[in-house]
Amino acid sequence: MKTNLAELVIENLKKDHGGEQPETIIKKLCTDLLGQAEIKLKVSWNPPPYDPYLLAPLRNTLTIEKDDIKKGMTLLEPITENNFNIYYSSKSEKGNHHLRFNIALEIVKTFFKPAKSIFEESMRKTKSDTYKKVEKLAEFGAYELLMPDEPFQKEIKKLGFTPLVCDELVEIFDVSKLMILKRMAYLAPYPCSVVIIEYDNPQFKENSLNTKFGNHFSPSVEDLVKAKASKTDRYRVVMSINSPGFPYKIPLNKSMPPDTIFYHAAMFKKSLSGSHLMKIENRRVRFEVDVMSLPKSYPEEIYPPLLAFFKII
Repeated sequence: MKTNLAELVIENLKKDHGGEQPETIIKKLCTDLLGQAEIKLKVSWNPPPYDPYLLAPLRNTLTIEKDDIKKGMTLLEPITENNFNIYYSSKSEKGNHHLRFNIALEIVKTFFKPAKSIFEESMRKTKSDTYKKVEKLAEFGAYELLMPDEPFQKEIKKLGFTPLVCDELVEIFDVSKLMILKRMAYLAPYPCSVVIIEYDNPQFKENSLNTKFGNHFSPSVEDLVKAKASKTDRYRVVMSINSPGFPYKIPLNKSMPPDTIFYHAAMFKKSLSGSHLMKIENRRVRFEVDVMSLPKSYPEEIYPPLLAFFKII
């Protein structure tokens, strides 16, 4: 039976590192790489952020701008068995959060074998499920490089374990709010879920001339007033990231009732805390919820997308 790519990558990792679990191996490799940078490059990571552009050469990897790479995206190409190039768009800004994360992700892939097979899979227009598993493993490593466990936990203890401290953590680690929330979900001391929610009102879909973000529409103020009066405005879940111990699957594209904490967080464009009752897997579950809007990311939106942090009560 043919071994798939993800199984091969994991098998090779275990073979080279004493049979430990893949996440444990990757965490150690990333910690060692940060340590090498401190010694060889005389770099102090105290305080962060951690710079992937400084880390790449320690993996015999060059970062090269290319015109034909999609903005914000990256590509890892093996030149020899132990030498690599990471290509990124010449239109991207080096300080861009998304680009920095993707550079870190490609650096983690340099630990994976067989490099040629991973590169060939990455070039396919439609990515296979097995390649997506490799990407997920690399993503775990990227978080370890940009937000290592120990310093991240240290900052969380100082500021408090709540997404309402996202802005401070963004400044410290130089990553996006979404990346901070994903990291918080993974390291949370309790079951929780990070959720992205968008405004959704069918009555605006046919006639709206306003900005469209995916299936997210920005109606006029007059439309919103009418919607509130008629109770037709809704929010829907478009993505959720669960902590390892979270027992439920938040339903995607699930409409939420009007006049909830989500509606008010978007209306006033500020962070709010409260509780919310949702029907999940045929049972009603009450959550403690912290919600923040993203007006800075989408300033033209009257009702911007929201980030929410769900904790089971």
